[in-house]
Amino acid sequence: PILAYDIVDSAKQISSLIEPVIESMTHENTAISEQQKNVCQDALRSPLSSLIGMAEILAEDKEHHIPEDEYLKMREVVSNNAYMVSVSTQELLYFSTTADGQKVEKKDYIGLNEGARTVLHSYDLRNRELEFKFTSEVGDDVRIHTYSERLHLLLTCLLRNSDRFAAYGKVEVCCQAADDGTYSISVSNEGDKIPEGCDEEQIFMPFIRVSPSSHGLGIRLALARQLALSM
Repeated sequence: PILAYDIVDSAKQISSLIEPVIESMTHENTAISEQQKNVCQDALRSPLSSLIGMAEILAEDKEHHIPEDEYLKMREVVSNNAYMVSVSTQELLYFSTTADGQKVEKKDYIGLNEGARTVLHSYDLRNRELEFKFTSEVGDDVRIHTYSERLHLLLTCLLRNSDRFAAYGKVEVCCQAADDGTYSISVSNEGDKIPEGCDEEQIFMPFIRVSPSSHGLGIRLALARQLALSM
């Protein structure tokens, strides 16, 4: 119960910061509309509200009346919602800071295969039924000069998106070499294609949700593209 109270206090403090943080996104390159602000607020407040409500119930259960199986399910809800808040906050902040093309960090040299494998192995797999696979057409001795932190988040965004929308099978990360001496990293998944006649560019538009019931930010692919262009 003591830990649950700490979680509640921390979540409420985070909730109080949402409005000023979103309001700060008003400079020219990242100015967002009222509708987009509402999406941001909901994406952060919805899991926070669920987290606070569930943690408060756990905090009040000082005599341990909640059955163990139910308690574990409630604790998992708190954990999952904390994860969602963390992910959404990270993506929103990077979306804001990379919109104007600023590069505050320095480039460094990393192994291409090693960097891609590290992201894949450190990724917290959400869909346990999918197979996550790494393949490469280049040798382990290939090193690239890049913004490693941005590359890590870029690949993580693509993994999260593939993880969420893959209907079956595998999600594959593949390093490839081009004839002009450059290299690429692809992230692919098996699932439904974009329906014919739909504007494929729309999936890269920020703050667009796939369904009315979604509470996500809707910026993952937009952020991935933005990160790629900023490097």
